[in-house]
Amino acid sequence: MMQIFNKKIALLSFGVFIFSYIFLFYPSIATAQVSESDKETFSELSESFKALIEIRNRWSDQLEIGSTQLTDACSYISQNQRETKTKSQLDDFILIENSQKLKKTSEFESQISSLNLEQNKFKNEQCTNVFSIFGFDNKNKQVCYSIDSAIDLTQKFDNLLKKRSASFDRQILIISELNELSEAGCLSSSFQDRFYDQLESYQKELRESEYLVISDTIRLLKLITKNLEKQQ
Repeated sequence: MMQIFNKKIALLSFGVFIFSYIFLFYPSIATAQVSESDKETFSELSESFKALIEIRNRWSDQLEIGSTQLTDACSYISQNQRETKTKSQLDDFILIENSQKLKKTSEFESQISSLNLEQNKFKNEQCTNVFSIFGFDNKNKQVCYSIDSAIDLTQKFDNLLKKRSASFDRQILIISELNELSEAGCLSSSFQDRFYDQLESYQKELRESEYLVISDTIRLLKLITKNLEKQQ
C-alpha cells in the first residue's frame, strides 16, 4: 500500500513539474510570432513586385510582336536597299543591362541565402528542446510556426526574384533580336534612335522601381527574423 502511495506522490510531483514548466515557459514561446503588420507590409510589397514583373512581361509581349513584324518586313528588303551596317546603341545597352543584372542578382541571392541560413539555424535551436523529451510536438508550438512562417515568406520572395530574373532574360533576348535587325541595316537610324531613347528611359525607371521594392522587402524579412530572435 505504501508503495502505491509513493508512486502516486511521484506521479503527482511529476505532473506538477510538467504543469509548472509549461506554465512558466510556454507564454514566452507563444509571444514569438510574425506580427500581422509585418505580414501585411510583406503582402503589399509582394503585390507591388508582382505588378512590376507583369509590366515587364506585358512590355516584352508587345516588343516580341513588333520584333516579329519587323523581321518579316526585313525579309522583303533587298541588300542594296538597306542602310549601311553600323554598330547599334543596343550593343552597349545589352552589355550594360546584363552586367548590372548579374551584379544585383548575385547581391540579392547572397542576402537571401544568408537570411535562409540564419532562419534555419534559429529554427534548429528553438524547435529542438526539452518539449521533445516529454513527447510534445514542437511544430505545434507558436515559436516553430512563427519561424516557419518567416522562412515561408523568404521562400515566396525568392520565387518572385526568380520570376523577375526570367522576365528580364526574356526581354533582353527580344532586344537582342531587334539588335540583329539593326545591324543588318533593316532599321532606319531615326527609328533606332527613338527606340533606344524610349527603351533606356523605360528600363531605368522600371529597374529602379524593382530594386527599391526588393531592397525594402529584404530589409523587412531581416527585421522579422531579428524580432523573432529578440523575443526568445
